[in-house]
Amino acid sequence: MRNGAVAVLLVVVVALGSAAGYLVGVDSQGGRTVSTTTALLQPCAGQAVWNLNSSSSPVLLMQPNSTAIACVTYQTWWKGNPSEITNSSPSQPTGPYQFYPFLVSNEACTANGCGPIVSNAFMVGVFPSTVQLTEYTNYVEVLYIITALGNSTGYYSNSVPFEACSSMPMAVGHPASDLNGSDFDPLITPICPLLQLTPVSVSVSGMGVVYLKPW
Repeated sequence: MRNGAVAVLLVVVVALGSAAGYLVGVDSQGGRTVSTTTALLQPCAGQAVWNLNSSSSPVLLMQPNSTAIACVTYQTWWKGNPSEITNSSPSQPTGPYQFYPFLVSNEACTANGCGPIVSNAFMVGVFPSTVQLTEYTNYVEVLYIITALGNSTGYYSNSVPFEACSSMPMAVGHPASDLNGSDFDPLITPICPLLQLTPVSVSVSGMGVVYLKPW
């Protein structure tokens, strides 16, 4: 976020559903696990917080010692149309595609350059971890299971994927009314190649979201 304080427009809080069986995912740092109920594993059944037509910028809200789910709908660059794929296409579609847990991080610059500083205060799982892409694949829905540990209070520049090569900022243990643009490190715009899959919408359960004016 840039240019100091930003105006808070709307806050939406979403509750987790009931339990019925468990899915276990391995977090991004390895060695720890996080579980969620299979009752929550419905395709993007939570509160919609972003899509390609959104004009405001979402910041996710969590509390320490809580678990939430983010469902990201991805679309292939060929949009399920085999005629868009040629031998000269920069990204061939067929075959298994691997999804990885996202990293919760902040941006920082040192004498050696700029990049993310990953937090170890979160466990993130992903389901499914692999999908089979074909020339007819259009949309793919992926669930990310996020657990904020007891020491996770803070402001983070990067969390759930959205847009191309971007991720949503997140505040943990802070009310929406306290948010200011200066709480988040400036985002470093990555060089974004043509991706096989690009996020087109995001919904969440078990966390809140505050909408900010674009920064």
